[in-house]
Amino acid sequence: MEAVSAAVFEFLFKYRPVVFERGELIFGMPWPAYVLVPIGLILIATPLLGYVRVTGRVGNLDRVVLAGLRFLALVIVLFCLAQPILVLATVVPQENFLGILIDDSRSMRIADDGRSRSDFIREKFGPEGSELLAGLAIGSAPRRAGRFHRRR
Repeated sequence: MEAVSAAVFEFLFKYRPVVFERGELIFGMPWPAYVLVPIGLILIATPLLGYVRVTGRVGNLDRVVLAGLRFLALVIVLFCLAQPILVLATVVPQENFLGILIDDSRSMRIADDGRSRSDFIREKFGPEGSELLAGLAIGSAPRRAGRFHRRR
């Protein structure tokens, strides 16, 4: 019986009950609640007062049933107008990578501390098993190396 009710729930609300348990139901109302609540109360109270004032051969049970059905219909309409939204926290897989940009322009030929800057870069980034690259590989993100320079 539980499987049938879960199937009916999924048919009516698109998601299984488990999803609703994990999610949060919010309302995307176009107007603030302090405007909609009084309007809703007026819409609900008007037909109920009409059933109280009706005289004739209608019994009290019939009045209660008709008032309850109209009340239920208005509550459903107001619920739909409140624009219910199911918010779920999901993990979206994405590919992260570490970009390494190496400058090989003419300015890298300038000598610092007795050797050129490009020699320093080749020493640190040159071999694939270098100490710096191994330190950057701590995370699971793949590395992508690139170069930039301007040719004239």
